[in-house]
Amino acid sequence: MGYVNYSKALETDDPYLWGTHTIAFLLERPEYAGHIVNFRTTKPSFKSKKQIPIPKEEWVIYENTHEAIVPQETWDLVQKLRQTIRRRDTTGVANPLTGLIFCADCGQRLYNHRKSKKVRKSYKDGETKNNLELGHYTCSSYNNGKRSFQDEHCSPHYVTSVAISEILLDVIRRTADYVKNYEDDFIQQVQQASSLSQGETTKSHKRQISKNERRIAELDKLFRSLYEDKVKGSISEDRFSMMSAGYEQEQQELKAQNTTLQVELDTLDADHAKADSFVALVQRYTRFEELTTPMLNELVDKVVIHESIWSEQTATERRKGTRSQQIDVYLKYIGNFTAPDMRSAEEIETEMLAEEKRARKLQQKRDSARRAAQRKRDAAMVAG
Repeated sequence: MGYVNYSKALETDDPYLWGTHTIAFLLERPEYAGHIVNFRTTKPSFKSKKQIPIPKEEWVIYENTHEAIVPQETWDLVQKLRQTIRRRDTTGVANPLTGLIFCADCGQRLYNHRKSKKVRKSYKDGETKNNLELGHYTCSSYNNGKRSFQDEHCSPHYVTSVAISEILLDVIRRTADYVKNYEDDFIQQVQQASSLSQGETTKSHKRQISKNERRIAELDKLFRSLYEDKVKGSISEDRFSMMSAGYEQEQQELKAQNTTLQVELDTLDADHAKADSFVALVQRYTRFEELTTPMLNELVDKVVIHESIWSEQTATERRKGTRSQQIDVYLKYIGNFTAPDMRSAEEIETEMLAEEKRARKLQQKRDSARRAAQRKRDAAMVAG
């Protein structure tokens, strides 16, 4: 029977039915990942039966004490998914990209604006449009700033859902193909890039740790000397208390900083195994023809959207020409990795010609729309 917090929670019609709080309680247990957790609660005194919850930051966790039921990567992924609220729209389906798309300027998440029911019904019979291909995204800081009439707020960072889904699918497909066909080269490139980016950080952290350790040793000597002066009567009790408290505080801060730096160093050392982890992740999938929710959750870490740039802009701040926008896709374990282009020269040339053709058609369409809008304005002025 499922775990309940009170007796009335029991479903008499189906006593073996698991409630949502029961599932959430189980998913948050680190024991399933092979760890033991102590000091979750405390009591006011040994005579009291009342249990007071202790913040998670103060729990004592002993890692890898027994065989894990689920891998640590799966457990971490579940915690990340549960931290993001996923609201269902009128279709009854939550957007799978929620919590993955961020603004490059302010760092806030982007809001998803779905198309109206009228637009949804306008699609032809037999044509399917999934939740990734409906609507667009804008920066949440920009939306909230305009809603509260703030003078300073972020820019829109407008991007369509279709563009994001196409870019994500293309990046995942190209990276997966490169990994499957050139696995050794991929691992070597990731490790080299990791070593280059981490080299200076590692040296800086090690230098700082050594410096802190020397200062900690100096503080120990100062404290002993200070204590001897107190015993000899060279300084007063109040003076000793004040100076010793300052030494102890500085020493504790240096020790805490060393602990943080050492944790970061351990994390950097573990980065060398990230290429192997990504290879194992890619091997779980045999096809990359459609962007699915499990694929997004397992392969994509985040997507960073930059503000769009127009090739032309008039004196009245009207944007003209072609619109370009940088979108950075960060994959799990390997970050913003760019797979080498393995196409032949003929294939690249064919794609470039096709892209130029699409750009010309788009420009013609924009020019036609501008001329039509101008004719409409001229007609309105004549009629007025």
